[in-house]
Amino acid sequence: MTAQPAPAEAAAVPNEYGLSTLHAVPLPAERAKLLSNLEATSQGSPVWRARKRAEARDLLALEAIAPRVTVLAIELSTELLAIVRIKVPVPCMPAHGELVVVGQVDLALRYPEEILHGPLPGAALVQIPMPRRVWHPNIGREGPQSLCLGANVPQGLPLREAVLGSYAALTLQSITLDPADSAGLMNPDALEFWNAHTALIPLTTAAFLDEPESSTSIDAQESSQGTNVQGEEPTS
Repeated sequence: MTAQPAPAEAAAVPNEYGLSTLHAVPLPAERAKLLSNLEATSQGSPVWRARKRAEARDLLALEAIAPRVTVLAIELSTELLAIVRIKVPVPCMPAHGELVVVGQVDLALRYPEEILHGPLPGAALVQIPMPRRVWHPNIGREGPQSLCLGANVPQGLPLREAVLGSYAALTLQSITLDPADSAGLMNPDALEFWNAHTALIPLTTAAFLDEPESSTSIDAQESSQGTNVQGEEPTS
């Protein structure tokens, strides 16, 4: 997408704001200017343009209050498209077959007008361009690494909820290990792996608004055995 890049650092906002008060978070001047520029390129009906603006503002407000979040790119021309980087533990299974937890993820977000009129497939909003080989039951092993947020995405779901849901999924704070529950299942091998390694769940208990962990890359190990965690090598 042709998007307007975000600066490397955004000004901090006092921490009296929370996830329920994003609408009240004051945007740093450069972010307010970016939002204004985005509005000038936004297309669609008045209702759709207003909704895209509100969702984009929420993403920028989230960046302002969450130390782990950086909005790298965003555009509103037709759909709302954004790249959001989050400092979060991400389980990956490299070709050598040993689980590695890396320290950040890029979420490619797509927010189409259709969400205003009905539910969408669970994998419609979030893809993971980086890192590759993410090892999670709800993330496809091939192609764009779509993250499935459930059987479907409810009509009108705010985009911030997709970001928060992605964080909960990647940290394994929210994970379904029941093989009989196939809603959102995109990698059965990862489901089998995590059922065999429940001692590693969750990867962190940190809340979304907490300061991110300082480590950027660690080898995941069984805390009880002190051995590297082995898994099947992905085919992609």
